[in-house]
Amino acid sequence: MWMAVVPLFGQSNADAKTIISKDANTVNDAMLSGDLDTILDYAYPAVFNRVDRNSMKSVFNQLFSGNDELKIEIQKPDHFFIEVVEVAETSDHVKYALVIHPVKMKMIFLKTTFEPDQYSMIENLYAEKGFKAKFSGNNALIIERTSIMIALNDKITKDTWKYVNFDEENIIYSSIIPAEVFKKAKELNIKLQQKLKED
Repeated sequence: MWMAVVPLFGQSNADAKTIISKDANTVNDAMLSGDLDTILDYAYPAVFNRVDRNSMKSVFNQLFSGNDELKIEIQKPDHFFIEVVEVAETSDHVKYALVIHPVKMKMIFLKTTFEPDQYSMIENLYAEKGFKAKFSGNNALIIERTSIMIALNDKITKDTWKYVNFDEENIIYSSIIPAEVFKKAKELNIKLQQKLKED
């Protein structure tokens, strides 16, 4: 599918990158502090046509506060960066940008412990999904990866930048992101995974 890569009228690419980088840092800070309202405020509004905002907030709450079996802690990456890879406009006049940034989290298994001879097998399973994984003790796993966030600016966002994480397997996200943009994000993700394997 053809992609028109053209400058954004009324806003230079440099200006757009500055705004997007600032927003991405705000969202990252909100993730680290558990400020779910801020995270959802920056989300692409079409997401809430598929999943109610309060329901999504409840899911995040459960994820971060944990349950009887698992708790997830968002951690600050050792080398944090925000890189706006591309700012362009689709043939349907949807402004978009692809943003890459590192993500690090600690998964704490509250009812399960692992033996040392299981570590490499489980770490390799996560590596196949694009994560660097390393055990921290016998019941915690630290996983890291370079993630892609898609910035969108269209009629739905009322000409402001809003964001959605790229997740190839999430049918909700793939159904609301323009196909042209999703294809670009998928191609970028392949490059990131290849780089991870080379490293």
